[in-house]
Amino acid sequence: MLKQTVYSTLADRRGTTIVEFALVALAFLALIFGIVEFSRVLWTLNGLHLAVQQAARWAAVKGKSCSESDGTTESFAADVAGIGIGPSAFALSCCDIGSKSNSGNKVVANYTIHLFVPYIQMSPRLVASDCYPRNAGT
Repeated sequence: MLKQTVYSTLADRRGTTIVEFALVALAFLALIFGIVEFSRVLWTLNGLHLAVQQAARWAAVKGKSCSESDGTTESFAADVAGIGIGPSAFALSCCDIGSKSNSGNKVVANYTIHLFVPYIQMSPRLVASDCYPRNAGT
């Protein structure tokens, strides 16, 4: 009788599905959250690249001096980015394209993104820059 009871207890498979689901769900959710966070980082980086390209061109067309920034280029870049980043993440400077008469406006974006990954503190810094020539037609 005792042998029969031990064998029936070991052969009982009730509850194995929930244990298997718990093991697989943990890996599956980690994969899904990883894909979402990686996509969010790429989306933010794409927004930064678009913003610095458009802001460098805007500053060149408006005739903004790259040596004296009044904050309008940075505000324009923050508006164009469309990702909720303030103007403090952008900076306007000069870039040398070849000759002094053909210098350009360089816009640089530095942004630290905070990832929403539990138990892991990661905050990668995203950097984007672009230079657009001024006085290209002269």
